[in-house]
Amino acid sequence: HRPAGANDLMQYCGPRWISPYHHRLLVNAPILQVETGAVAPAYGPVLHLGGILNGAGDVGEVDMLRYSGRKEPAGAAVPGLTAVLLDSKGSVLASGPVYATSLSEDSNPASGRDPKCPCILEAVMDDHSGAARARISYHGKTVWESQAAMPAASQPVLTAIPSPEGVRLTWTGLMSGSEVWVRYSDDQGRTWSMLDVGTFGGSYAVDRARLRGGGALIFEILSPSGFTTTRAVSQPIEVGRAR
Repeated sequence: HRPAGANDLMQYCGPRWISPYHHRLLVNAPILQVETGAVAPAYGPVLHLGGILNGAGDVGEVDMLRYSGRKEPAGAAVPGLTAVLLDSKGSVLASGPVYATSLSEDSNPASGRDPKCPCILEAVMDDHSGAARARISYHGKTVWESQAAMPAASQPVLTAIPSPEGVRLTWTGLMSGSEVWVRYSDDQGRTWSMLDVGTFGGSYAVDRARLRGGGALIFEILSPSGFTTTRAVSQPIEVGRAR
């Protein structure tokens, strides 16, 4: 370990995996954010896979998120590692490479050899309404898979209320402990900007200084749960500019 050129990472059982707590901190770390501004809507619905890569063919925890827009994966494509979206009959609907961002300068997942420490895994594919299964394979062998479950009986409700500091978001209809991603749009949903990844609870405070523009804004929550993503959008509200 060379402190001047590599980041240290606290783990429960290193070097095999990191905890969900530290994974979430890494996902939200500003230094690792490739794009925090508007997300281009021209690509339509996409399926985003994000998680941990313990080695070239060793996939750890993976979260799935469906949304409209596009966040280009960071890092380098891992040779032999492929993400695939299938329908109920096993036909391929979409596929793409899996990318990994190394957490150490001594670990290069694109080199074809196993990294010396866990890496952040990402893959983005076009989403399809008939999708029933997502899979990651390593040289044709399945190393991770998730199948569709029954849709939720009810949809969550998101409310946005102006506050002295900015905006207060509250939501109902999600199971206790559900993970929530928060985004907002200042152009009626044509583009979206991320506010937070992996928050919990039933409310979220947004500082006015983090919001673009000064007109009507709409807010969105996305809650990944296995193969599905639950979504709720607020009514437009007027938010004054930060002074």
